[in-house]
Amino acid sequence: KFVLRLKQTILPNGKSLLDETGIVWGSSMAHGNHDFNGLNMCVAGTANGALRTGQTINANGGTISNLWLTLMQAYGVNLNSFGTSSGTISGLRV
Repeated sequence: KFVLRLKQTILPNGKSLLDETGIVWGSSMAHGNHDFNGLNMCVAGTANGALRTGQTINANGGTISNLWLTLMQAYGVNLNSFGTSSGTISGLRV
């Protein structure tokens, strides 16, 4: 419901609030045994046009830090690494 409300909220520039937002939903445990490999994460919103939507991406063993780095760069944060990142997630950014 929250994401739907963001999509239905139209801003003065004609875009939805969801268009200008990036939301991450997921868990820090992949298999219920505190394993953090193979996490399934959902990203909603385009982060003001910086993210591609409507797709499934296999991060090929990348860490959650790769997702955070990709999102920070999408918002203009000038970083080349974050935590244990090994790069960004290709295909997520426009």
